[in-house]
Amino acid sequence: MARYACPPLTTARQPIKKLARIATECLLACLEGKALPTRRYTLESKLVLRDSTGVHAPSRHQLALP
Repeated sequence: MARYACPPLTTARQPIKKLARIATECLLACLEGKALPTRRYTLESKLVLRDSTGVHAPSRHQLALP
C-alpha cells in the first residue's frame, strides 16, 4: 500500500515467511515445555526507496503565491 500513497512511501521490506517460521518454532517449543534457545536471529531486510525519501520540490499547495 505504501507505493500508492501520495507521495509513495519509503519502506523496509522484511522476510515475513522466515519471521513467521522462527516465531512458530519458538511457540511450539514453549508449548512442548522446552526451553527457548538464547539466540539472536539476524534476518536481511531491504530498504525500498520511494518518493518520500530525500529532498523534493514543493507541491503547488506549498508554494507561496504573491
